[in-house]
Amino acid sequence: MPTLVFEGKSIPVLPQETVASALRRGGVPVALACGGKNRCGRCTIKLISGTFSSGGRVFEVSPAHPAEERACTLYLLSGSGSAAFPAEPQTAFDEGLPVLPGLERIRPVFTGTAAALDLGTTNVAAVLIENGRIVRFAEKLNAQIRCGDNVIDRIAFAARREGTAELRRALLEETVMPLLRRLTDSPEKIEAVSAAGNTVMTHFFFDADPSSMGRAPFTPEEMHFSATAQACGLAGLRPETPVSGAELVCGFIGGDISAGMTVSGFGAENARELYMDIGTNCEMVLNDRGRYTALSAAAGPAFERTNLRAGQAGCVRHIRYADRKWFLTPETDTPSGLCGTALADLLAESRRNDLIDDFGRWVRSPGLPETLLPDNARMAELVTAKAAVESGLVLLARHAGLAWKDVEKVYLAGSFAEHLDIANGIAAGLLPCLPKDRFVKLGNASLAGAAAMLLDPMIRAKTETWRHVVRHLSPAEDPAYPRIFASAMRIGKGEKQP
Repeated sequence: MPTLVFEGKSIPVLPQETVASALRRGGVPVALACGGKNRCGRCTIKLISGTFSSGGRVFEVSPAHPAEERACTLYLLSGSGSAAFPAEPQTAFDEGLPVLPGLERIRPVFTGTAAALDLGTTNVAAVLIENGRIVRFAEKLNAQIRCGDNVIDRIAFAARREGTAELRRALLEETVMPLLRRLTDSPEKIEAVSAAGNTVMTHFFFDADPSSMGRAPFTPEEMHFSATAQACGLAGLRPETPVSGAELVCGFIGGDISAGMTVSGFGAENARELYMDIGTNCEMVLNDRGRYTALSAAAGPAFERTNLRAGQAGCVRHIRYADRKWFLTPETDTPSGLCGTALADLLAESRRNDLIDDFGRWVRSPGLPETLLPDNARMAELVTAKAAVESGLVLLARHAGLAWKDVEKVYLAGSFAEHLDIANGIAAGLLPCLPKDRFVKLGNASLAGAAAMLLDPMIRAKTETWRHVVRHLSPAEDPAYPRIFASAMRIGKGEKQP
């Protein structure tokens, strides 16, 4: 039987079995976000030796001439072969300091050396604080992504033998500690650490069992997190270093949201305002004059499912259609793909110019290079994702008994929202239909909240209050939701009032 050696582990490959299937059967965490349909590219591996076939193409590789291929369409033809995970993409170790919302209003109480973390599902970001000021910033792809690009897949992976240990190793040893070492040559001098993340990521970081978040009623194992560096597994820091986490609001609304809401100034009792973090899970919290209702829309990774990230060579951040031509930002003769915000532009611009029908299917040739053109299946994923967000907005307003025109301010948190074109976000159904001046882009509010908790301990106390005042609204419990979602699957040609 043919054998594939993957990073030193010998795995037998069954007749007519794809390499992806063999690897997963052998316990190798190959991500198949698209279900093995050769769309997401997350199962790409580096082939080192052997003869393989993919899509009818037969080829041979060697250590001198390796290749990177998607494992879901790959077959081993020779009696043996070897492969490995590809080198990690060049993601940001960005030395520029980000603008973090709300910190300018804080008078620091803590003036020592500390590190704040935003535990993102896709990226983890960190800042170093010295003498009450942020002095260094770094961001890194979350190494857990090889075990699944969303929290549901990671919960399932954690249920495997040694699955939780692998996920924690990827998060702590391969992601967080390299970030902290990038921030400072002497991590042992860090006197305190704070972290803000969604419910599942927070559980992984603090070594709490996340399995309850994978089954109804989706109640977190813990809500309040406080530990030491040793208990968390942050080797390299002093064992007794205190580590704190932002309080969770509920199963679907995590510490990243409670920290972001606190530091942004959201929550005035006499205001009508909305807080949104658009991502794989789109969290939204509506403040109706002191009555707080939260909803989590399972958008999935459609707008994030790309190997491209802002700053990578050839990455298109925005796309515009005019005079039967596409204009790319940044301008490039060799575009390699669209990042999430450009995909939102594509959806809105294509419908506005009758390139797609009401359901996102191409009806006219868009005139895009093959590297940028999503097929109908990919477009369907985008439409489904936007429908999840739009139907969540409709349901939230419906239960509050108000019209969006009455909302005075919308806080947009996260990197996707930071770069999203507001007009196209409204047209695509990702944002409520409001004047542009009512939207406030916060950037990484989760990281800002984590930093604020270190600067002033009272900030962390404020994150704990949200759990007691926010009511969570579950779309699955509303009998009208299937009808609302079905309506949201249609794409309007102009700005659409939720």
